[in-house]
Amino acid sequence: MTAPPLILDLAGPVRLQSSKGEDLTPKLTRSRAVLALLGASEGHVRSRTWIQDKLWSDKPGPEAAAALRYVLWDIRKALGKHRSGIASRNGNIALDRATFEVRCQTSGGACGRAFAEGLDVDDPEFEAWLRDQRAMGAARLEAPPSRGEGARRDLRSMVWLCPDGGDDDALQGLAHSLAVKIAARLKRSAGAIVRIDGNDIRRETESGIGLRCNLRLSRLRGRILAQVSLTNLRSGMLAWTNDRDLPKALSAQDPLNPFANLMAERIAHELASAGPDATEDEWAASAYSRALLMPRSFRGSELQQAVETLGTVELEEAAALSAARRALYLGWMVIERRVDCPQTALETARSLSRRAIELDPTLSEAFAIRAELADFDRNPELAYDLARHAVQLDPFDPIAVAALAKAEARVGNAEAAYKRALYAQQLALGFSNPAWWASLCCTTALQRGDAELALRHAETACDLAPGFLPPLRFLAALRFMKDDLDGCRGVLLTLSELEHGFTPEHFTDPDYPVRSVAPGVLRDLRQAKLV
Repeated sequence: MTAPPLILDLAGPVRLQSSKGEDLTPKLTRSRAVLALLGASEGHVRSRTWIQDKLWSDKPGPEAAAALRYVLWDIRKALGKHRSGIASRNGNIALDRATFEVRCQTSGGACGRAFAEGLDVDDPEFEAWLRDQRAMGAARLEAPPSRGEGARRDLRSMVWLCPDGGDDDALQGLAHSLAVKIAARLKRSAGAIVRIDGNDIRRETESGIGLRCNLRLSRLRGRILAQVSLTNLRSGMLAWTNDRDLPKALSAQDPLNPFANLMAERIAHELASAGPDATEDEWAASAYSRALLMPRSFRGSELQQAVETLGTVELEEAAALSAARRALYLGWMVIERRVDCPQTALETARSLSRRAIELDPTLSEAFAIRAELADFDRNPELAYDLARHAVQLDPFDPIAVAALAKAEARVGNAEAAYKRALYAQQLALGFSNPAWWASLCCTTALQRGDAELALRHAETACDLAPGFLPPLRFLAALRFMKDDLDGCRGVLLTLSELEHGFTPEHFTDPDYPVRSVAPGVLRDLRQAKLV
């Protein structure tokens, strides 16, 4: 009998590797959590609803379902040619036993590894499930130290307990229990020193936070981002966040940004694991999230500062890619708002995407970003080559497919561009701002020469996101071309208010926005060879 080609190891940190030793572990925490949920289940199968309840218990059903679809896409992307090994049918998700060998023996032996070590998902349902799994199979921790014995060594986690609670038995017990929580999150960090201050423990426990050791604490959107800083032990580094506002800010319904919703969770996790000295990156992400939420009070100086900060941060592979996305988005935003500082953003996106490709030449999204940048540089042939390579790396990446659709339109293959835009829209269904994908279909339909079809896509995009500038421009120009002045007037009032801060009170002549603004919008679209 042939051995399965993939090995899913749940003893210790969740790891997925090929039988040849190639590491295929997904980077997303929730992707690894799905693998753990399936691997530990009887028959390696669970219903979609059950998984959603464990990982997104605070989200409405449609949002949780969309999040699960994205996670499954991320897992299949990591599996590569074995992507069919995770099956979805009849409302269930299953691991194919012919593809996966699951190992989850944690008790006994010399290693004493806990089940799914370091898997930190901020959801009470998942945490309860994980505790139950570990209670059934994990090795027991040593009992707490008795009073007055000083530092006591925990044999499993190799963490030194140094309670400063004096003769306060309650504080010593609390110190130990908190250290156990830390030990459960650490990845076997031999020799790591954790000092627990009794007064801090009491204060943080009373305030409902419940954890403070040698943690570097940062206030981020009014909540706590806590990181254990271990000087020389990369494997022992730990970062987690209880701040649900941050991913919500990153995934805000900002219609200008096609990446914001699609990549919100990934960006949030990358931010949380950026390293022990990630203050600057935290600031940049915070400025970025503020920019997402202030389309009507846009300040170019803040975005410029955010871009410059992003360019100074030393980032590893995944964080470099997300930072490149942020920088590219900032470039788009400053161009959309006619602010004269796009080049810094684009140069930052260029260098960060190049860094991401150096670290991992298979990152389709990084090549898609490079294609967008080539389009900014008015080099359609290079944009086409880069986008085509991105799609070759991952044919199911909607961002890569969208980049190729735009590049095909630029090189004159309008029919293929429109069909590919429709395909990108299908791939992104439920993952991202649907108005952006409808706008992409509008663009390619215009380049195809079908104004009626473009008008329908523009109307759909505007219905989905009334404040989305690109389809508003298309809609205004298309209605103007059809002599629908009444329809054009309402669109232009909205467009002018969003883009220039004008309001209906500015227009004493009801035809002013149509006669004065619409030709400029139409001229811009014609210069871009869109109409």
